[in-house]
Amino acid sequence: MIDPDKRKAIYLLHQQGMLFREIARNLSVDRHTVSVIVSQQGEIPSSSRKDKIEVDPELLRQLYAQCQGWVQWIHEILDE
Repeated sequence: MIDPDKRKAIYLLHQQGMLFREIARNLSVDRHTVSVIVSQQGEIPSSSRKDKIEVDPELLRQLYAQCQGWVQWIHEILDE
């Protein structure tokens, strides 16, 4: 993940007319990453997981004990 200061620098360099290739070379970032950051105007996009499962902590403890710590098994039970 590119830190916010570097993202802002990439966007400002682009605003000043520097090419994606030059920015990428000078800041050691992939050209595609530079283009994505410029399209986002240097801001970090807000994202939230849509597939997140809310689980009661007590239920999780019970499943952990029942499944003997096998995380994949716990996930399969919760995903049903």
